[in-house]
Amino acid sequence: MRRRLAILLVALLAVAATQCSEYRKREALRNCKFHLTGLELAEANLDHVSLRLHIAVENPGPYEAQVDRIELNLYLRDRRAAFVETQESLRAPPGQTRQLNLQLTIALSELGQTLFYALLNGQELQVRVAGAAHVETFFGDLAAPIDISDLLKLGAAL
Repeated sequence: MRRRLAILLVALLAVAATQCSEYRKREALRNCKFHLTGLELAEANLDHVSLRLHIAVENPGPYEAQVDRIELNLYLRDRRAAFVETQESLRAPPGQTRQLNLQLTIALSELGQTLFYALLNGQELQVRVAGAAHVETFFGDLAAPIDISDLLKLGAAL
């Protein structure tokens, strides 16, 4: 009887420790702040443009934050321009900021002439990114919403 009770107690402690760890992951991700830090034109041709989107992930909390997957919609001047999903893992230690660099391709037919010329000429554009950052846990996928907007002057990386 005592042996069963000891096994049950050890199992309950293991579950409690796992829940605490998973709770920390969720809280760390939820407390992260996301900032748009840049948008670069990487390539432009007759049927598409390639952009590099730079996002800073700031972790002000006391625990390491982890991002396993990100899904984002990119809006240029309030017009949806692209969807990007990355499986790139990112870890942000407590009190530090890490840079996330995303490559995306937009067909010219979806971009529109006005936005295309704005990108080529390096004009300032209202850029909005909306989506979610995900972390995998023992209990499944946890998501934290991302919705950031800023006026960015486009840099050229050609």
